[in-house]
Amino acid sequence: MSTPSGVIHQVAQQLSVETLRFNAFQGILFTSTQIPTARILGRLLERFGDRFNGAPTVLPIPLEVNPDIPRIMLQSADNRWGLEVGLARINFRWAQMTDDQQMQPTEFRDHFLRFVEGLLQIEPGMQIGRLAYALTRYVLSEMPASLIAEHLCRDKIVQRPNLENLEVHIHTRKRLANAFEVNEWTRFKSGMLNLPNTPSRKIALVEQDINTLAENAAATHFGIDDVRRFAEFSSREVAETLGSLLEN
Repeated sequence: MSTPSGVIHQVAQQLSVETLRFNAFQGILFTSTQIPTARILGRLLERFGDRFNGAPTVLPIPLEVNPDIPRIMLQSADNRWGLEVGLARINFRWAQMTDDQQMQPTEFRDHFLRFVEGLLQIEPGMQIGRLAYALTRYVLSEMPASLIAEHLCRDKIVQRPNLENLEVHIHTRKRLANAFEVNEWTRFKSGMLNLPNTPSRKIALVEQDINTLAENAAATHFGIDDVRRFAEFSSREVAETLGSLLEN
């Protein structure tokens, strides 16, 4: 079975910034005030209906249930774009649906910032207490665990026979843009790529996530300029981090 475009990229023998492809992006807002999901649904569809033109989903979840769990889920008709809205969390995301689709970090950042600007016009009293930026990249590999081990592990792991799966998690805490105290996670995993109408394929996956600290959220109120700065510096930071980890 082939992809709709007939494009299947080559199996890589190296794990590098150049061989990795983008699979998904997320911009995430955590609010210190509850989002009025019942009231905001119509406004979201009115403002962003062209992007989220698929069937909306509204879940009748009780107020006492975890406020991060989505109550509203919107998506584009082709499933590339998605929006999940909980009482205290909003996820704005893009996901790859075919082999020939790609999104660049700067392009996603611009889409996310335009969404946040529109959201704050819809709900100007919203108080954003935490921010997060996440993305995944991958490369096709017949032996993804070994590929990761060769780049990140000592010889006794690399030379282990029948290495089938491997995960490496790297966590640092730092100050970003001299303004944001953040956790930065980089996770290397062996896994499978599953795209619609396409056979599953083995991949080496890299997940990256930068988020401001939960313990600071109650005393923090981020405005659009803060979100813009965070998004810009986060997209640079994950690229620099990955480059430093994979350099020879």
